[in-house]
Amino acid sequence: MHGVIYGLWFLTLVLSACSKQVEVVPRAWDDPGLIDLHRPWEVSSPASQHLVDDAVTEVLERGAKVQGLQSIVIVKNGKLIGEKYYEGTAEDLRHIRSCTKTIVSLLAGIAIEQKQLGSVDQPIFPDLSPVQVQAKDTFFPKYQTQAPSHYDRRLSLGRIGFYTLDRCSKSIY
Repeated sequence: MHGVIYGLWFLTLVLSACSKQVEVVPRAWDDPGLIDLHRPWEVSSPASQHLVDDAVTEVLERGAKVQGLQSIVIVKNGKLIGEKYYEGTAEDLRHIRSCTKTIVSLLAGIAIEQKQLGSVDQPIFPDLSPVQVQAKDTFFPKYQTQAPSHYDRRLSLGRIGFYTLDRCSKSIY
């Protein structure tokens, strides 16, 4: 585990050290619409993204020495700069464990900003009968076929993401 953390730390350090200093200009979020997961990444050279070619190559080569590291994928500005698979292939599924919380938190933040989600404390299954459920009231209105249980009514992204389920679920364990 320490090897993976060291590898990610090293990758971050190298890429940030090799980046050209650019003025940060705030920009509005462009909605990409639906993403076609079957289309390949647009590939770009490190130099075209203001990265040093040799540094990217070195990071990809040194990754092989990091115990437990299965792959490295380097993406900048939405373009694939480099990738290396040490165990398996690009098609293999990876166990990302707790990284899922980070991804869900990021998506929840975007949904809140776009007013598609009230807050992380919004119940996933509100205390409404199926007849009363509307799209804005729940995450999955068409799948709610019965009134939620006591446990379900208290379930929210915040409780899942911050490991606070034990406050409302001790009786079910």
